[in-house]
Amino acid sequence: MIYSSILLIVDYALERDFKAIFIDYDANLKGASDGTEDAGSSMYSNYGQIYADFTRLSMKGRLVIVAAQPKTYSWGQLIGLADIGESKRKQETADFIVTISKLATECPNSVFVAYIPKARRGKVGTKKYLIRIEGVFYEIPHGVYQQLAQIKEEVRYTPQDIERMVMEYNKQQSGINQKVKQMMNGGNNAKPGPNPFTQP
Repeated sequence: MIYSSILLIVDYALERDFKAIFIDYDANLKGASDGTEDAGSSMYSNYGQIYADFTRLSMKGRLVIVAAQPKTYSWGQLIGLADIGESKRKQETADFIVTISKLATECPNSVFVAYIPKARRGKVGTKKYLIRIEGVFYEIPHGVYQQLAQIKEEVRYTPQDIERMVMEYNKQQSGINQKVKQMMNGGNNAKPGPNPFTQP
């Protein structure tokens, strides 16, 4: 619902046995940026109240996922915590934030980097590499991402294509790791060379 009241959404969710609530996206809520409620308040205050109301849901055990837009200057780079648009209050209130960046700007295919700039409980700074096919994100190894990001022509990949690429990549990596392991073992088993300082 465009420009729905946050209180209406919260009350509606609390009356039902919802496990998760998705908001796409927060600027579509009344009081955020359309001026239909609290027009005299600052955007900082408006978003503060909106996310405080969302907290009512999380306190009741509901998972609240809110989509937000990044600032325009961050397009084409890794989106960090300070790059989230509209208001700093959402950065302060959220327990967990994940950004999805399109770094391969010259690649017409949907390859992205997911990044965690904030986590109250968990590791910050984690990156995952993704490809989107028909609206579904698939995680891929970094090496596969690097190869796909270099392609300048549009390609209609299928999930089976990506699965084969990942299998072949993992096979190659396994072979490389095995060779490195063999070299390391061989070095450990090698006979020591002569020590010139012990010669008569």
